[in-house]
Amino acid sequence: MNNEQLKKFASELKAAREEKGISIKDIHAQTRIDTRYLEALEDGDYSIMPEVYIRAFIREYSAEVGLDVEETLRKYDLAKSGSDFSRIEESEEKEREAPKIQKTDFGGETKSDEPERNNKKNPMLFYGGIGAAVLIVLLILIFSGGGDEEIIVENKYQAPKTEATIEKSESRKSTAEKKKLQEKASAPISEPTLPINPFVLKLTGVDTVWVRAKIDEKRTEEFMLYPDISRTIEVNSIANVLIGNAAGVEIFIDGNKIDFSGEKGKVRNLILTKDGIQKKKRNVSAPQ
Repeated sequence: MNNEQLKKFASELKAAREEKGISIKDIHAQTRIDTRYLEALEDGDYSIMPEVYIRAFIREYSAEVGLDVEETLRKYDLAKSGSDFSRIEESEEKEREAPKIQKTDFGGETKSDEPERNNKKNPMLFYGGIGAAVLIVLLILIFSGGGDEEIIVENKYQAPKTEATIEKSESRKSTAEKKKLQEKASAPISEPTLPINPFVLKLTGVDTVWVRAKIDEKRTEEFMLYPDISRTIEVNSIANVLIGNAAGVEIFIDGNKIDFSGEKGKVRNLILTKDGIQKKKRNVSAPQ
């Protein structure tokens, strides 16, 4: 997994930390990430930990040293694939700074760094257009002789309405309105898909463990837990929890410890409600 781009990415992480005057021990104290993993991030040695841990560590590291988390993860993905992420950044920066080229009315081009100003209408062009329109009207009057002949426009023939046609039209309207009312009455009433049964979920680490929790089928939280470190989440109905190390966490619902145990290095996916664990999926080996 080691390549030149990863080394370059790692050196940028280290430079950002040193620029802020933050030590490895400072980051360890805030995130509880083992110092050997933090040093590995800065050395570009990503082979000593699973991919899910790498991304979680980079996320917490970049947040502590003041980097944009999502941008840093994007750089990591590019570096991992061997792409030169710095050239891509330069290309995007040039594209943002390049002046926009606009075509003129006479086929020429003009560059503008202030698109809003160039988008404003030119008053000279506006009044020139009005003058041209007045000139055209005058020419028409001159060549037409200015006669008094009336211009007669024939109206489109419309059959006189009879009682039968009026009744038929009203009948159509009535039928259409009835159809709309029937469709509205037969439309299914939307009901909430999840019953509201709120509870407080608490996850406490007994070992280093990566956790991803999908709450109420709406929001997702992804984080790391370490020994004696807890995370509390308010849940309205249901929580789908993916645990990277089944032996590394204790689960509490409304302060009551759930009867749960797992093997070290195994991944577990649990569905939790106020009543406890609702469904268990078969263990699979953790990514290496």
